[in-house]
Amino acid sequence: MGSLFYFLGIEIVPKGIDIMLSQRKYIHELLERTYRFNAKLISSPITTTSNLSLGDSFLFSDPVKYHQTVRALQFVTLSRPDITYAINKVCQFMHSPTENHWSVVKRIHRYPLGTVIYAESSR
Repeated sequence: MGSLFYFLGIEIVPKGIDIMLSQRKYIHELLERTYRFNAKLISSPITTTSNLSLGDSFLFSDPVKYHQTVRALQFVTLSRPDITYAINKVCQFMHSPTENHWSVVKRIHRYPLGTVIYAESSR
């Protein structure tokens, strides 16, 4: 079957006798699926003033999209613990997402974009 190089969204990159695990390709695919490459880059996944609560705005019109995006971002936390807190916050509203919750999800979504581009440009 050959060498393992990509499995369950995790890239396996040989580095001498060691290996490096990366989700860079998975993050790129996630961003391509949601057309977020043209989004404004940000430096933090969530603002310190984000006060999320039930009924803080109108219900989000596409809860399936909300669930799929949040679940995809949950998988990214395997290699990106810096977004774990923010993902945990938006997961608390999976049963009844609002427009405000969706705007936070979009912000979290843009955060890895800036860090992936930075990682590629520093090679």
